[in-house]
Amino acid sequence: MKKTETREAVVLINKGDKLFGILHRPLVNAPYPAVLICHGFGGDKLGRNRLYLILAQELAEAGIATLRLDFHACGDSEGDFNKTTVDGLVSDAEVAIQFLKQDSQIDSERLGVLGRSLGGAVAVLAANRSKAFKSIVLWAPFFSAESWREQWKLLQTTQDAVKKAELMTINGKKASYDFYEQLFEIRLDKVLPNLQNIPLLHIQGKNDATILESHAQNYQVYRQGASGKSKFILLPNSDHDFSHLVEQRLSIDETVAWFKQTLN
Repeated sequence: MKKTETREAVVLINKGDKLFGILHRPLVNAPYPAVLICHGFGGDKLGRNRLYLILAQELAEAGIATLRLDFHACGDSEGDFNKTTVDGLVSDAEVAIQFLKQDSQIDSERLGVLGRSLGGAVAVLAANRSKAFKSIVLWAPFFSAESWREQWKLLQTTQDAVKKAELMTINGKKASYDFYEQLFEIRLDKVLPNLQNIPLLHIQGKNDATILESHAQNYQVYRQGASGKSKFILLPNSDHDFSHLVEQRLSIDETVAWFKQTLN
């Protein structure tokens, strides 16, 4: 099998904590484009079903580098998960962006980002702050916490410590009150208009019980009239993890094709 990439361990420092990642370099002449992957809440650089690894390998075959990074207190990275905040996750992404921009083999004018679930919102917020990305791909991205408003109100008012801990736990991980406070302050409706010129691919599973289809519909509303190309794909059989194998393959193929088109 022909070798198409090399892999390098990457250690970044943000606010005193080490963030661990893997940089996939394509075996093509430099400078080449690169993609940053922003995983979801409590996720890691490998991804469910190793999707990020598979994607990075196939991007390398297409001549595109990929940085898979564990955010604060996720995967191999240092930190206390109870101190994780949305601002902190965006800050991690910004540190990764600076790393990519300073790499002499990477074309800093051809950077892309993929964000999944909450990482989708992180990717959008980082794109708005940094103005670094030429292309965006979102997999089942979070838009707002409005559908969890009643739970948020209960969290603010309950005196039951057990109930409070239950409300603050997602997928077995307990986030801080500051995290939830910032989560409910996310206003992508104020941010997306600033990214109208950037091509955006959005992929959503119809059977997603975590990020409902209404999130995708909100993204569509705020991409209407965008000067940058937009493409929305609804996977009829997929859940939040893109577990349907045929549609999982479709998602990877569409993503690679998108970055090839928009970063080259």
